[in-house]
Amino acid sequence: MPRIVAIINQPAHSEFFKEVGVRISENPDEPVASRLYYWAKNLQLQQPARIPGGSIFEIVAKKGPPILGHEIRELKVKDFVFILIRRESGDLIVPSGNVTVQAGDTFAVFTKKEAEEDCLRLLNQQLKTST
Repeated sequence: MPRIVAIINQPAHSEFFKEVGVRISENPDEPVASRLYYWAKNLQLQQPARIPGGSIFEIVAKKGPPILGHEIRELKVKDFVFILIRRESGDLIVPSGNVTVQAGDTFAVFTKKEAEEDCLRLLNQQLKTST
């Protein structure tokens, strides 16, 4: 039996399509608009890749935040985050908790999609904000 899938622009029409056995895909404009808004709010952010169920992005530690010189274990991040650090010298570090945060460190962050905004907000507060 063939499958029929429809992309709908008006959610009010979805019940009609479901009644006749058509699978519904979400309005493609909504996720695009959501991502554009997300990137507009975070101009400094670079996202090298998207992965199913998650995201990989880079964020650079600025000069001035109080976290500089402290161990990475002091970063307030959630359990669902994996971080790789590229030092200004080009060295790549898969950090243990005792690696210190330095200005210019580029953090490659892997996070679940549902945690992306929260993770970004927490890291921006800690890596970019001076006291």
